Amino acid sequence: MSRVSLSNVKLVELPDSVVFDLIGQRKSTCAKAIEFRRRNGQHVSIVKSVIQANARYKLQFAGGADAKTRADMTSRVAADLGLTANERAEGEIQGEGLFWGVRDDSSLATISYSQPPSTGARTDHKLLPTDRPAKVILDVDSRR
Repeated sequence: MSRVSLSNVKLVELPDSVVFDLIGQRKSTCAKAIEFRRRNGQHVSIVKSVIQANARYKLQFAGGADAKTRADMTSRVAADLGLTANERAEGEIQGEGLFWGVRDDSSLATISYSQPPSTGARTDHKLLPTDRPAKVILDVDSRR
């Protein structure tokens, strides 16, 4: 059994306007990859939002496990997760900047340079520019 605690939790969302704003910068290789997937009947999607957080896993062992066994198991689980075992606390694994709860949006993947914005405006209409491709819309730690 294990317990997970999260810290430095952020909800990162990609606004639709950014997709329209940056569509002209899509490389031809990306457009070809999207078209290849669609021709083969596969769905294409864009990540719309994620939860980003630091995580600390606390592993709980059966009473008979000795310290070496617990340390070895912790290291194995950490390696399987691509994380590091916490050298200061037995049975703990930690990871920073991990992504949880990824939500995608397949309709955003259908946008192309020649497609007008969803507002119905002409194709040469520009949406308001943004200074970054994603923004934090909820920072749980800053609300404490």
